[in-house]
Amino acid sequence: MAIGLRPTLNSDFTITINFNKNEFMQKDMDFLLCHFGQEFSTVGKKRKFNEPDLDTAVLYTKIKVDQISSKLNSKIAREYQMSSPTSKCEFSFSFERDLVCIGGRYCKFSRSLPQSPWATEIGEVPEPGKSVSEKICKVLEEYFKADSSRFTTSGREDIDVRMLGTGRPFAVQLLNCRRLKPLSSLSQVKTLFDLQKKINEDIDIQIRDLCRVTSKEAQILNVGQEEKKKVYSAVCYTQVPITEEMIKHLKEKYPLEIVQKTVVRVLKRRPLLDRNRTIYFMSAMKLDEFHFLLKLETQAGTYVKEFVTGDFGRTRPSLADLMEIELGKVDILQLDVEHVDLDWPPKSIHAV
Repeated sequence: MAIGLRPTLNSDFTITINFNKNEFMQKDMDFLLCHFGQEFSTVGKKRKFNEPDLDTAVLYTKIKVDQISSKLNSKIAREYQMSSPTSKCEFSFSFERDLVCIGGRYCKFSRSLPQSPWATEIGEVPEPGKSVSEKICKVLEEYFKADSSRFTTSGREDIDVRMLGTGRPFAVQLLNCRRLKPLSSLSQVKTLFDLQKKINEDIDIQIRDLCRVTSKEAQILNVGQEEKKKVYSAVCYTQVPITEEMIKHLKEKYPLEIVQKTVVRVLKRRPLLDRNRTIYFMSAMKLDEFHFLLKLETQAGTYVKEFVTGDFGRTRPSLADLMEIELGKVDILQLDVEHVDLDWPPKSIHAV
């Protein structure tokens, strides 16, 4: 080959060559339509009476032509009249590497940092670099000289919620990396350790267990979302004095099945549904006359804030119901995610 490289099926480097020759396009279309008119007449629905014929170009999709080409036999092929081209064939080529996936877990310590780019007003452009995904992806993109990246996580926390404990599982898919030698078997561990250290210079986030994973392994993050469990801690406030009887009621109520209508704050982007969720564990500790610390282990997808507040009666039972307090008299001041139950990164991978 002109580039001096030997083709191999095991390479992660792909060269795509596109040939463009339209000189005989109409002639080829007419030939296929003449011999396979019945196949091309199927357009997915019946035409109405007096409806004009569709443009034949609409029917000649790549899939349709592939199907018809497989039905060609030698007799039909001999009827095709070959002609010499009068113009040169145009071509273009592109180079691309396979996706490179980097996995790990992240902690978020700020209560004003979103997981992904986020704007305060509709139509406003998000401020660049002010999200967890950008803080992580920017470092990886620049180091591996990637064209772009995609940030995938196991769930998400609200902008004002901290992610603590061992962190939330994530994977970064890097597209068309131009620098891969540092990921060779001999230098991979040191490379990822140095990148992890660089990202952790940011005071708002911290990552751990950085490692290279496959695209198939990265799909684990989106599998069985509702079967996962998450642990939360919340500082709550009541408008009535807290009694030991109220605290005792909470300890006796788990495991607990709750029903949550799509919460008000996400109604604009989520369908209106009733969602059944499970509270696996619940305990409370009184801090003073009006404040208490709540610990929860819940099914993934549970809206914890709305479980505490009741969301105007849209969550039943709510924490107020369990404490036998009037709806609207309990609120949540601070919320933290303490654990996301997922074996990530895979144990077979050596993480730094």
